[in-house]
Amino acid sequence: MTRTLESDQVVLQLTATDIAWLAETADGTRSVDFILVKDAKGEAKLRPQDKLEPGDEVATEIKVRTEKTLPSRIPVLQVTCEVEGHDLTPLPSGEGWDAVFWTESSVEKFLYPYYRSQRLWSATMDALKATFDTDPEAVAIAHRAPSNSLILDGSSPPTIAIGKVVRDKAAAKPAIHWKPIGHYLAGK
Repeated sequence: MTRTLESDQVVLQLTATDIAWLAETADGTRSVDFILVKDAKGEAKLRPQDKLEPGDEVATEIKVRTEKTLPSRIPVLQVTCEVEGHDLTPLPSGEGWDAVFWTESSVEKFLYPYYRSQRLWSATMDALKATFDTDPEAVAIAHRAPSNSLILDGSSPPTIAIGKVVRDKAAAKPAIHWKPIGHYLAGK
């Protein structure tokens, strides 16, 4: 975190981990209006607006950057799903997809607990679980950052897509279509 010398601006430089800790503070103390400050030690803190401490400077600008662990890592361009008797179906990573869960076990062990641990579980996730658990043609669930279980209106990119076998009469074999969560739950 740095303070600019040219003005009275208080610039905070944060990482994704810093933001997660701030969110944990806000979630742990509900119904309180917080102010983001740089404390006397130069650390980002949330303070109740009526309880600023000596040395606190109210943040006027926030910059967020989280570095890659290994910048030279070769990127994955796409993941391809193949279901017995069906065409290969790519899920391009260029669209932001970062994980695919294709077994019931992986969905139950990794995807659902992740959404619960991040406090993103909602009625939408209940509906997804109920529908996915009873749909024999739903074969995988893809995740895209940022995680958000509420995006259903179509104005933002979906963060969850369900790989569903679709029987296209024109194609020789059925294929997997990646359906945004809202379309999947609506039966489209």
